[in-house]
Amino acid sequence: MRVISQDGYYDIPYEQAVVSRLGRTVVAYPLNDLGSSDYIQLASYSAEEKAVKAMEECRWQWWKHNGFITFQFQADEDIEV
Repeated sequence: MRVISQDGYYDIPYEQAVVSRLGRTVVAYPLNDLGSSDYIQLASYSAEEKAVKAMEECRWQWWKHNGFITFQFQADEDIEV
């Protein structure tokens, strides 16, 4: 699966990163640099509940399509909780 950041700036292979939520922000840590605290910001939301929902949608799309899909994190205003 390809994961595209909210702004379209980053396009990363899901299998080569750890996608995580830091409060209201969704980030990716590249697997080849796990010892580092550097991360790529994939999305930012106005509420933690929206970030949780976006992460759930990412996991659901990966499972539903067996990893063969491109997923882009939605804009803040497009997430309903």
